[in-house]
Amino acid sequence: MTLRPPIALLQVLLLCLLPLRPAAQSVIEHYRLFTVRDGLPSNEVYRLHEDNYGYLWVGTSHGLARFNGASFQNFTGFGSGLPITVCTELIQPNDSLLLAGTLSGIAVYNLKRNRFENERITDTVLALGSAYTVTCFARLPGKQLLVGAARWVAVLDEHLRVVRKKELGRPEGFFFRNAVFLDRDSTRLLAGPALLELDTRTLTYGTPAQFPRSLNSPYNTVLQALNRLGPDQYLYSFWSEGYSVYDAQKKVEKKFNITSAAGGDYNNLRDVYRDRRDSNLYWMGSGSGVVQLRLPELKHTLYTFQQRGEYNRELNYCTQVLQDNNGSTWVASRGGLVRIGRNVSAFEPLGTFRFFKEGTGKLIEYTGAVGDRQGRLWIGTYGEGLYEATAEGKYLRRFKEPNTALGHLVQNMRVFNDTLYAATFFKGLFYYDERAKNFRHPPFLPQKYKDTVSYLLHFDRWGRGWTSLNRELSVTDMRTRQFRVVQRRGDSSGIPRTPAHVADGPGRDMWFALGGWHGGLYRWDDRQQRFFNEPVVLSGITQKRLIIHQLVFDTVSQDLWIATYEHGLLRRDARSGRFVAYTQGLKSPAINALAMDAAGNLWAGTIYGLSVLVKGEHSFRTFTTDDGLPVNYIVSIAFPFQERKERLLVMMQDQLCWVNTAHLLAAQQPVKTYIEAVLVDNEPVLDRERFTFDHKHFRFRFSGVNLNNSEENRYAYLLEGHDKTWIMNSRSPFADYSGLKPGRYTFRVKTANGQGVWSEPAAYTFVITAPFWETGWFYTLAVLLLAGSIYALYGYQLSKAIALYHIRSRISKDLHDEVGSTLSSISLMNEMAVRSPEPRQLQRRIAESLASVQNAMSDIVWMVNPKNDELQNLQLRFGEVAAQLLEPKGISYTLDFPTDSGLRIPMEKRRDVFLIYKECLNNIVKYSGATEVGIEVRHGRKGVLLTVTDNGRGFDPDRPYSGNGLANMRARAVQLGGSIRWETGAGSGTKVSLWFA
Repeated sequence: MTLRPPIALLQVLLLCLLPLRPAAQSVIEHYRLFTVRDGLPSNEVYRLHEDNYGYLWVGTSHGLARFNGASFQNFTGFGSGLPITVCTELIQPNDSLLLAGTLSGIAVYNLKRNRFENERITDTVLALGSAYTVTCFARLPGKQLLVGAARWVAVLDEHLRVVRKKELGRPEGFFFRNAVFLDRDSTRLLAGPALLELDTRTLTYGTPAQFPRSLNSPYNTVLQALNRLGPDQYLYSFWSEGYSVYDAQKKVEKKFNITSAAGGDYNNLRDVYRDRRDSNLYWMGSGSGVVQLRLPELKHTLYTFQQRGEYNRELNYCTQVLQDNNGSTWVASRGGLVRIGRNVSAFEPLGTFRFFKEGTGKLIEYTGAVGDRQGRLWIGTYGEGLYEATAEGKYLRRFKEPNTALGHLVQNMRVFNDTLYAATFFKGLFYYDERAKNFRHPPFLPQKYKDTVSYLLHFDRWGRGWTSLNRELSVTDMRTRQFRVVQRRGDSSGIPRTPAHVADGPGRDMWFALGGWHGGLYRWDDRQQRFFNEPVVLSGITQKRLIIHQLVFDTVSQDLWIATYEHGLLRRDARSGRFVAYTQGLKSPAINALAMDAAGNLWAGTIYGLSVLVKGEHSFRTFTTDDGLPVNYIVSIAFPFQERKERLLVMMQDQLCWVNTAHLLAAQQPVKTYIEAVLVDNEPVLDRERFTFDHKHFRFRFSGVNLNNSEENRYAYLLEGHDKTWIMNSRSPFADYSGLKPGRYTFRVKTANGQGVWSEPAAYTFVITAPFWETGWFYTLAVLLLAGSIYALYGYQLSKAIALYHIRSRISKDLHDEVGSTLSSISLMNEMAVRSPEPRQLQRRIAESLASVQNAMSDIVWMVNPKNDELQNLQLRFGEVAAQLLEPKGISYTLDFPTDSGLRIPMEKRRDVFLIYKECLNNIVKYSGATEVGIEVRHGRKGVLLTVTDNGRGFDPDRPYSGNGLANMRARAVQLGGSIRWETGAGSGTKVSLWFA
């Protein structure tokens, strides 16, 4: 009888005997770290989530942050809507809401309205501010959500109302977390920290039977991670015990060790994430770095981060791994937020070739590389000869003196008819002899050119080999082996000196370029067998100091591409002969190397990254160390193997790297564009759609959510109703408009990523209402008022014309009465004086009459002149008349006028005032017998008061007089619109007061 041990006992023995498998380790050299210096609220990052708008949400120990690829928007403290700072979990239950689990309940953020709406959850266990830490979210059928909050588990409906809730009968330290569903209906799930099977319909729980008993104890060490890899395959990790993959059907458990040999001391997983592009690949955040697990062979690798060449424990304590929609990998850690670029896998450094120069300790500098049909890679260096390697980069051997005549400085290499040729700096031209397995001088090379300087080597499509030997340019027909010199040393008739760069040209012509600061471009005319200078003109300026690094000829378009040091990439158009510069998208205009792939795309190695100009585009796409490139400074690039056209070999100063160009050219997802804020007169108004006319300034803040290369975003925006065309190529995320007229407007904005792919436009429509004076009824009223104003103005102008007519009539009448009659009298007296024997008396009367005419004319001229409207000029005139009339009679007088009153008296009033004043003085001189006269003018709000006072004998104003003086004075006062008054009596003098407005 054979005894069988119990099956359970065999399983336990098997689990105990399986050793911990250490993970293969690798260092992630190229990544982007975001910390508090970049705007992150805390370096301790717990959870990550990419919403359906493309934003990356980051839960930290000091609040929640939203990242658009360029900047962080932080939500910390009461003012932000998130008073509880520690964020433990994130989930998006629908398109509009984001739930953030915290140490005290759940925060709710509305993604469409950009604000917190924490009042949506009212349950005392789950509401923000409760005493329970949210540790788990899991989606259930019917838009329901499972929530684990410390010792509680609850189910919420789509409106975030509690459908059912239950407290778990576990010890105080129990935290419900890491939910994994056991069936397709999502009714049974596993949870930790001890394995627990939960029925989501009734919230009843028990111990799962398909797992080892050691995992079911509630007092076991805390379960940190749990995930389902297959129908019966589970992954779990306990604290400080690595992680295990358990096959529930085979009852087999495989354990893996995580602790890093570099210094990690946390042997547990924190999170498990399935790769988006490879369903057999899992990424796991651990306490010692990022773990990669590949199924079904269960091959796992531990990736660690280094800072300044050293292992960083905080940075390698990784709590979550996430891939965004464009393939970049994000890692949450205690040392910050880490981004591993989507293009890292496109770069494959050849670490084998990082050799040091003998006796110097300096790394080797590489000059170029070519491949042959045997799959060998030939690598030239400065000072260390030439290396032979396999296409995969495995080192085979090195050719350097004294084991070869090749020399130690290899300038250039080319393959022609399966034969490798190499140009060296001191040893001349060589070819590789397959039989001798060494380098020799080609038999067609004359003896005088052996062991000379050679740095130019090119085989054109016609089978000609162009070389520079001993500073002379030569060409060899490789079919006939005929060698001849084209440009001899010292001959500057066609080209100043030996060229440094060469490329094919149209027909059998060739293009050559000089090296150095005084470079130039020359064309070899094969028919005329001579060189022609080709001036490079950019923006109307001939470039006399053009530094050219490489030439590439496009045999399809016949265009010539020129890599320069200061002007980026130049293209010579074959049809027009004009030169066009391409610099947009370049990190640096200094291009060291240039290569064209099979599709006609141009790859440029610059001093700051690898750039590509896709055929038909006008802007470069640039890749740097942030994308996985080992070093930004590139010396040379080449496509060594024709059969592997997508593999580009990039040579840095001290290392080599294969680049998968097809991966880099793979189309990225279009950037999602959003209008984040609308500011009207510096007030946020995104929810408003109508504005009054008095709003002056509109500012739109938008964002192209590009988590990978936000610095390459280009925006285009259009305000319909104002702009006629799109405003292109703006890198600023703002658009400002001022002085918008009333009307309906729609603001649209779109974003182009680094590949030039434009997003769908985001739109915001608003209306500016017109003021009442721009409405229809106001226009009607304004027309009526305008017509009435025109009529009134016409009437006013007509009255002014009539008044002017009357003034002219008065002046004409005065001239006739005062001057005309006097002149007639003078004429009669003149005739009488001629006939009279005693003419003296008549001549005296004629002189008096002429003086009278002169005074009258002076008065008229003074009254007509508009300059005399000012009160100051009136004062001067009054003084002149007083002096003329009063002083000959010995009468003293005083003038009292206001100073700086600004009073102006128009001509029609000034004439009457002046005549009244003059009449007063005449009366004083003729009748008063006065010895003193006072003249005073006062100006007030109601008008002007002129007062003339004397100390003469007086008179009775009511008594009738034979003259018309007093009557004329009254008439003129009425004409002024004023009044005149006499205050007098016998022997008491006279006071005349004239008031007018």
